[in-house]
Amino acid sequence: MSLSNDAKKSLVRLYRLCFKNSISSNEYSALPCFNFNFIRGSRILFVSQNPGNPFTLQEINRFEKMSMLNFRDYQKEFNESWSNSLFGKFYQKVCSYVSKDCLEESSFTNLIKRPTIKNKTPILSNLDLDCFKKELEIISPKLIVFLSKFAHDNSGDLINRPVLVFKHPATMKYADNYAKEIANKICLI
Repeated sequence: MSLSNDAKKSLVRLYRLCFKNSISSNEYSALPCFNFNFIRGSRILFVSQNPGNPFTLQEINRFEKMSMLNFRDYQKEFNESWSNSLFGKFYQKVCSYVSKDCLEESSFTNLIKRPTIKNKTPILSNLDLDCFKKELEIISPKLIVFLSKFAHDNSGDLINRPVLVFKHPATMKYADNYAKEIANKICLI
């Protein structure tokens, strides 16, 4: 259930185009972030609302430096940061509870591709919806797990496969028992 090299290349082209379009668009207040390290398989697509906003001084400084990087280096920095975030660790924990192969057989994306200022409720743009639609076509997941009611409610009529919807993990303080609850429901499908 791993993504083919062609699918991965298609996603990279898509993300480069979204990145380029966002630079020339007034819709974006920040550059989009893509979870390359977590685009691996087509069994499950986990979807959240948008990349987290940096809070600590160290994170803020890192994001400021990132804004001056080219596409490849920017995404590399974002992925490193995301992998070590509470959300990134929570996602990895859910996958470990589902099965030993789940992380390799699943992918993760955000409906909205850019962080919001002070984590305000994001505003969905046409660019975000177009990118998400293309991701669904390329990844073609068997199951979509929304880790945010906002993401589910704003994904429109793009979904034509089994779906599970959960509250954002932050509302549950990234609790281990919540990760197990999500994993158990995934295993039932």
